[in-house]
Amino acid sequence: MDKKSFDQDRRQGLRPGVSVCIFDRQNRVLLGWKKEYNIWEIPQGGLEEQDATLPHAVAREIKEELGPKFAAALAIPQKCLLDIDKIVFPQSGLHGEKLKVGTKQYPMVGKKYYICAAALTKKIQPEKIEYQDFQWVDFAQGIKIASRTKQKGKKRILEKIFRLLKENAFIR
Repeated sequence: MDKKSFDQDRRQGLRPGVSVCIFDRQNRVLLGWKKEYNIWEIPQGGLEEQDATLPHAVAREIKEELGPKFAAALAIPQKCLLDIDKIVFPQSGLHGEKLKVGTKQYPMVGKKYYICAAALTKKIQPEKIEYQDFQWVDFAQGIKIASRTKQKGKKRILEKIFRLLKENAFIR
């Protein structure tokens, strides 16, 4: 995946973003609490124009959302992509937002998620920049949290991520 792929997503009206599954040494994954949306989620964010590759986007996004010290403690593989998914918004969820590629703009119709992996190499706490709280969860805890997620698209993707992580032995 590279800038060309991300621009193609934008031309299709899909805002590309990364969902970063961060693992600790106990095979748990990090969730962040967003109070404004009342949701536990895998740290995530939109890809920006300067993001040439997924590892670059993962590093930048984690630095912005969880702090530079936390980002520096991550091992991000060059082949960090685990899966891809998307959410297409219902007509009522469209708010006229535009996606830019060069000088052209395209109406946003949904989001495309590049689900990536990174490993925490030392014990360090993330900064509370974008999230108000954090928890490390195993599969059973993650599935339980996902099942209580109110937003249908986010619920489906979060459940999918936890199943994917379990099937590939990233979490127990």
